[in-house]
Amino acid sequence: MSIIETPWAGLLEDFVSTAKTDLMIATPFFSSVGLRKILEQNRRDIRIRLLLGKVTAQTMAEGSTDPLAIEEIFRQKPDVQCKCIENLHAKVLVADSLSEMPRAIITSSNLTREGLLSNIEFGIMIDGPLAKEIAERLTSYWNHPNAEPLSKEKFVTLSNESKKIERKAIPSGPIVSIGGHVHPEGIERIKLIIDELTVQNAIKELRRRHGYGYPEKRRGIQFAQGLLRKVMKGDLSRTEFERVLSIIKLLDGCHTF
Repeated sequence: MSIIETPWAGLLEDFVSTAKTDLMIATPFFSSVGLRKILEQNRRDIRIRLLLGKVTAQTMAEGSTDPLAIEEIFRQKPDVQCKCIENLHAKVLVADSLSEMPRAIITSSNLTREGLLSNIEFGIMIDGPLAKEIAERLTSYWNHPNAEPLSKEKFVTLSNESKKIERKAIPSGPIVSIGGHVHPEGIERIKLIIDELTVQNAIKELRRRHGYGYPEKRRGIQFAQGLLRKVMKGDLSRTEFERVLSIIKLLDGCHTF
């Protein structure tokens, strides 16, 4: 048993790359960045089961579900199995769940860029009899009658419906906050992962969903302010804004706007 702390993207890569038979993942939220860590290391033909939280057209429209990530996994792993449990909040990964020697990770972290690299997260890696029990418990949730399958066809339907939902503006007003931001170790690792391609992919998706009011190459304060105006007018969800803004900050070396 060992303790996991942020940043743990490298540990996730090792965990996935050494899986021999299957990989079972339970996470309420995951992003394209988090998913890339799994797909890049999983070049072999092993079974992947993905247990997600609530996925609806509304959660996609609000940005709490990342449709880019789901679309990517269906494209790269057509045989992936996805199920959804509405009140899922567990973050558990099990490698080789069908074997006599599975390994498990239990963590506070979602499989997002923030969870892997910048939030303060804790978890543990487990093997032996306890990992086998965790695998059995997670499998029981996978097989639960309330675990609803999410097929590629159903995802496409939900994604199309989400584009018809009116996005709500974030109300303006003073923001009161207690507590400062503490960066865990590994800031340099974040800068290596957030690359130009990530920015362009995010911009491309935002253009597709919101029109062509996004610059192709221009980044920085003006770009961020333009995104914020989109948020205030209800043309852009808070999650989408924060995702792109965080990328801009890291690329430009700006921490405040």
